[in-house]
Amino acid sequence: MTESLSAESYRLEGIAFGLADGLIMCLGLIIGVAEVTSDTRFVIITGIIGGFANAFGNSIGFFMSQSAERAIQI
Repeated sequence: MTESLSAESYRLEGIAFGLADGLIMCLGLIIGVAEVTSDTRFVIITGIIGGFANAFGNSIGFFMSQSAERAIQI
């Protein structure tokens, strides 16, 4: 039972971190691009691509940090 709670808390921690970081990064990227260009399609495409790139980077970073933390706890 504690194993499933521990795994669930790790997932929730990762989701919370990813949402906070992703929203801040995407908002900053979209605002920056919107200030430079008036092309709405370009701003939307940049936000989507930036969101995917940020999600991929966060998932790798979170996985590596949790793997290192679990290795230390063993």
